[in-house]
Amino acid sequence: MKIKTERTSIAGKSILSVVAGTDCPQLDEFGHCSRTFLKIEDMGSTHWSVGINQNSPKNFDNPESVIIAFSGDSECENLLKALKFAVSTLESQIEENKQKLQNFVESDN
Repeated sequence: MKIKTERTSIAGKSILSVVAGTDCPQLDEFGHCSRTFLKIEDMGSTHWSVGINQNSPKNFDNPESVIIAFSGDSECENLLKALKFAVSTLESQIEENKQKLQNFVESDN
C-alpha cells in the first residue's frame, strides 16, 4: 500500500522541501502496521548537520536530505506529539530571543 504524501517548500535565506505522509491508523492488527514518512531536503543554502547514534555517534554535515520512517500507530502519534512540542518550544524561544534583542537594541540607543 502506497502512503499518500504531501510536499511543500519553505524559502527564506535558505530553501527546504518537506514531504510528509501516513496511512495511520491501521489498528496495528493482523500484520497491517501503519507507516509514517517524513523527509526534509535541502533545496539551497541550508546549513545543517544531522547526528545519528547507533552504538557510536555519526554526524553528517550538510546532507542532501533526511528521511525518517516510522511503523505503527503509536509511533505516528508519538512523532506528531514530539513535532508539536518542538514547534511550540522553538516558537516560544524565538519570541523570547526577539524580545532580548529588542531590549538590547533599545538600551544601546
